[in-house]
Formats: sequence, structure tokens, C-alpha cells
Amino acid sequence: MYGKENSRTLVLLLLLVPVPWRNSLVGSSLKQQQQNSQTSKHPHHRFVFFACLPCTVFRALATHPLLELDWTYVAAFLLLRVANAALFVPVTLALRGDIADYLVHYLGSTWVDTIIFGVPIITALYGSDMGNLYPVLAAMSSFVFQLPYMLICFEVGKAHREHKAAERLQHAEQQEHESQLMAADDGTCNNTNAAGGPVAAAQAEPKEVPLLRRIPVLKIVLRVIWHVLTVPPLVGIIIGMCYSLTGWSVPSLLDQTLVFFANCVTPVVTFAVGIFLVDLPFLAVWKTSTLYVFYKLVVMPALMIPVLYLMHHTVTGSAANIAVVLASLPLAFPAFTLAKQYGLGEREMSTCVAAGTLLMLPTVMAWIALLDAVDFHF
Repeated sequence: MYGKENSRTLVLLLLLVPVPWRNSLVGSSLKQQQQNSQTSKHPHHRFVFFACLPCTVFRALATHPLLELDWTYVAAFLLLRVANAALFVPVTLALRGDIADYLVHYLGSTWVDTIIFGVPIITALYGSDMGNLYPVLAAMSSFVFQLPYMLICFEVGKAHREHKAAERLQHAEQQEHESQLMAADDGTCNNTNAAGGPVAAAQAEPKEVPLLRRIPVLKIVLRVIWHVLTVPPLVGIIIGMCYSLTGWSVPSLLDQTLVFFANCVTPVVTFAVGIFLVDLPFLAVWKTSTLYVFYKLVVMPALMIPVLYLMHHTVTGSAANIAVVLASLPLAFPAFTLAKQYGLGEREMSTCVAAGTLLMLPTVMAWIALLDAVDFHF
């Protein structure tokens, strides 16, 4: 088996080694031609997010019978994401962090790039049938659990920060008003009382309001539902599942169009990642980013192994190996977009995306070699 996998790994090596460095050069030249590289990132992301990813997931589900899909595989990745979400709660509390710290820890360490890099890697290792399907199955738990969960946490954190900011503003205005009243008072009793001591300014401290009363729960729930239901890849998943239930085959012209967009995912995203490599603030956030990258590339795939055992051998053989390899892939590109949208951990996410992409190839090869050398009895 190792000889066969070794030849596949060589193909993978030839396919992927030039990508980060080529994209770095392209990103550098683009940086020199444009004053603001941020404007060059978003068109690439929009093209992938609104066109390529929905086409990829739709084709993967529409071309397979829905009831015959490996739903235990979806459950395995769902269990992995839920376990990581719970794991970072005590970690954040131990570090005396708040919900913003929790979000950065969880987002920077666990959002698996299952489709963008998973499809070409698994295709190179195990063939197009498994390569086009299993990364999509792994990504389904991301759209049905991790994305809604992250949006809820981000919205709660945003409401909490806005409430705190309003409290500080109100307190500052109250202090300024009291100072003006004291300045306008008579000079005899302006700063001293009858005994000659200083008068204590009445500074009404704002009362602490419980967290659940600070946030508009219904507004957040409706906003999250709207965001989730309008996420293009999730729309592609829903339409693909409905199309699969019809039993119809995908017309040849439509299938060729879907393949065209699906083939654009990895090249376009790696092009955008190459732009990240220019002026990357790695030195400013190297401590936390190194921990996030290590957790994502090493710890998370290691956690997948006991998760597969908990599935009672329902995910076995090549499917189990694929699960471990997919879990070892770097942080997904949309993590940076989500962090930027809410203004939390932008530098950490951009560094983790770029550094994880550069380290992806040796990491994947190491996990493939480990899976070949050690029989985990999946």
C-alpha cells in the first residue's frame, strides 16, 4: 500500500509545491501594481464563495443518491467540531479571556479547509469519485453547525461590545455634566464643605446588567438565520440534496459548467493566499498564530482518530484515512473574511491562513506516511 500511496504523494507534490511560491510572486507583483491590496482580495473571494463553492457542493450531492451517502462521515466531522467548540470554553476561561478571545481561539484553530484544498488533494490520493464527494460531506457540518454557531457568538460579542461602549459613553457624559454643575456653583461651597474637607463628587457608577438582558436575543436569532440561509455554499448543499432526491441525472452541459467552476476553486483561492504573503504581520502575532497553526495541522487531525473510534467503526478504510487527512488541512480562507467582518482577530486569521497553506504539503505527507505506517484498525 505504501508504494501506491508514495506514487500518489509524488503526484500531489508535483501538483502543489509550486502553488504557494508562485502565488507569492504573483501577489507581490499585484501588490506593486495596486496601492491597496485589500481591494484585490475581495473579488477573488466573492467569485469563489458565490459561484465556485456552490457549484462544487451542488455537483457532489446531485450526482449521488442522497439516501446512499455516508451520513456517519458527516456525523464524525460534526462531532469533531462540537468537541472543539466545547474544548475552547475552559481554555478561554483558564486564560481569563472573554467571548472575543474565545471566538479568535476557536476560529483560528478549527475551521477546516475541506473543499478548497481537500478536493484536489483527496482526488490526487484516492481518485475523483472520493475526492469530489468526501470533502463536501466533511464540509456539510461546517455549514450546518460551525457557521451558525460562530455567527451567534460573533453577534452576541458584538452586542456586548456595543452595550459596553454605550455604558462608557453615558458615564463620560454624566461626569462631564456633573463637572459643569460644580464649576457653575458658588465659589464658597465649590470644592469644600463646612468642615473644610473635599466634597465627593457623586459619580453614579453604571449598574451591571446581566448579559442576557444586554443583547437583543430575537434580533440576533433572526439575523443569524438570515445569514445562514443566504450563505451560497449552503444554498448549493440544499439544492443539491433536493436534486438528488429527484433521481434525475445532471445534464451534460450543466455538468461541464459545474466542473468548470469547481476547477476554479483552488487556483483562485491560492492566488488570493499569495497576496496574503505580502506584508504579512507574522512577527506581530507570531506567538498566537504559531499555536493556532500547530493546533490546526497537528492536534485537530489527531483528535479525529478517537472520534473515528467513537463512531464504532462505521467510518472505515480509505474513508477514515481521508477524514484524518482532511482534518489536517489548513485554516479555511473564509475564516479571515468572517474575522474581518466583525473586526476580531484579522491579523491572526490572515497569518494562520497563509502559514497553514505553506505548511500544508509537508503536513499532509507526514499524516499520509503515519497512516500507512501505523494500522489504527479503522
